[in-house]
Amino acid sequence: MKQFFLAFLLLLVAAEGQQVFFPSLIIPIASAQPDTAYGTQKSGTIEWYKGNTVATEIAFDNLPSGGTKCSLSFVLNRNGPWNVDSQSPQPWQFGIYNIIGGFVSQEDTANKHPLVTGLVANVTLSAVGTEMHVDVTEHTVPCVAGRAQYWLQSYPRPFSFSWFELNDVPVGSQNGITFTIQ
Repeated sequence: MKQFFLAFLLLLVAAEGQQVFFPSLIIPIASAQPDTAYGTQKSGTIEWYKGNTVATEIAFDNLPSGGTKCSLSFVLNRNGPWNVDSQSPQPWQFGIYNIIGGFVSQEDTANKHPLVTGLVANVTLSAVGTEMHVDVTEHTVPCVAGRAQYWLQSYPRPFSFSWFELNDVPVGSQNGITFTIQ
């Protein structure tokens, strides 16, 4: 019993040593409407069909300094609102890329947005029965104070995925992308 209690305490201390941040901006960027600015949304969309794409810019604001390890996570809550086009072949994948050279803005369009650069994480979604599994690889990112910005985009194959970003919820109840500082 003592060992169980000690293990539980260590888990509690480890969980308290991290801070989880939710996006402050979620901005769809559609190649089919290259000059349309959609502004910030409460949900994200990633699509690729015959070269037409919808990517999503994500910004995390007010990040504190002093983190030793930072990472991106993507979680789909069993009860969280999300949708994937099941006609697309599995596994469903998208990349998370760094954004540099300017700030993500509600006025961003496919023709006007900051530079998208190196891949920082790969997200794979797969359905097993009624469950959706999410695997995020290469998700350690630099710890930056202030703002971190990312671009979520499908790889070039038929794909359509959307999710509603649930934030300010207990750990384990999130739905969507988060930035974690340890």
